[in-house]
Amino acid sequence: MVYGEGPVRTVLAAEDRLVASDWPQATSALVGPDSLNLLSGPRHGAVKRALAEAFGEAGVRRRVPRIAALVQEYVGRWASGSQPLSGIAACQELSQAVFDCVVLGGDGSPSRAAALQSQMAALAGGFQTPPLELPFTAYGKAVAARAAFGRLAAESIQRSRAAAAVDCCMSDAVALAAAAAAGGGGGSDAVSLPDSLLVDNAAASMFGNASTGPSLAKALQYLCARPDVLERLREEQRDLVAKYGADVISGDVLDGMTYGSAVAREILRITPAVPAVFRVAITDFEMAGRRIPKGWRVWCHLGESVLKYNKDAFAPERWLPASTTSASSASSSPPPLPSSPSSSPAAATAGGGCPMHAASAAAAAAVPEYSLPFGTGVRTCLGRHIVTAELLVFLAVLARGYDWTAANPAEEWRVVPAPAPKEGLMVTLRRRG
Repeated sequence: MVYGEGPVRTVLAAEDRLVASDWPQATSALVGPDSLNLLSGPRHGAVKRALAEAFGEAGVRRRVPRIAALVQEYVGRWASGSQPLSGIAACQELSQAVFDCVVLGGDGSPSRAAALQSQMAALAGGFQTPPLELPFTAYGKAVAARAAFGRLAAESIQRSRAAAAVDCCMSDAVALAAAAAAGGGGGSDAVSLPDSLLVDNAAASMFGNASTGPSLAKALQYLCARPDVLERLREEQRDLVAKYGADVISGDVLDGMTYGSAVAREILRITPAVPAVFRVAITDFEMAGRRIPKGWRVWCHLGESVLKYNKDAFAPERWLPASTTSASSASSSPPPLPSSPSSSPAAATAGGGCPMHAASAAAAAAVPEYSLPFGTGVRTCLGRHIVTAELLVFLAVLARGYDWTAANPAEEWRVVPAPAPKEGLMVTLRRRG
């Protein structure tokens, strides 16, 4: 197992030189042989570049108002429904609704969200059992769920080819595929993108999206425990409402969420979209004075949070510049930053290292934690822009219009097979007066 930002970056930067991607045998059947999970070498690079256009930041920014409308609809439904509600179940449903809308071009309705969540649960269960494909086995149910999802993705492709196609990641991917087939390139290096490949990578993106629900639920839990953080979010939203209007949540609004971004980064540090990635050594090599023989599996942990999941400290201030933190601390007086030293050699400019400010002697002496919540290198998470935008929108909607309490703000989470609160995170949520 590899820990520490430096060693992790070294391993992931050595893709196809020292290591190769390593996935369970079930991945081919349950995700797809043409998914980016399984592709390698030049073919992986070409497909990744093409799909990165479809899942890129510009497209996600266009869709922020639609994400906001969906989040407002769902959170409003939570507030008007029976209380208390399961925060994890509600957030998983919301994350699937956003996935349906932004990736597949669906309407994000509760029925479609529930179907996607059911399929995801069955697929996840199939990875944990022997690949015995019978209707009553976990693996057989996973194969059936993958077939059902494949039909939804195929319908999305057909809708994307219609004259009045809905703007979504799939419609962008279909347009790139058409341009490539016509020899126009379309910025995708004329890579072949058959429908089967698009379906496989839609399935891969749904697997990645499974981490978003827990991240949203973590926001509910931590903001209950840190009212000072919630108040700073509210202050920031009041300023943004004054600038852009009460009904506007756009890409520009998200850009203005300096403190909200710190909260989002802290949530993703504790509940990363990709907690660990798995590689296999394709040659003998040395790291940190140790020899890693060819054929050994190499597990790279993408943050120190994996070592202390239920004992971590929620401190968004770690992501703020010293001047911002110092100026605000007099009014909100957040608790001091955790000062327990870490062994990781993080750097503030490394694109994942934490720029922990020197607001106190304890903080100055602390070594920042590393956090690579979407991985790094050629296999960086394709859906990172969607996850980040959804989390920021969720924070904005909550801060603008809702109050809530958790039955157990200190509730512990299980980590295996996937992060989830042990008691369902029961919350009571109401609209603000």
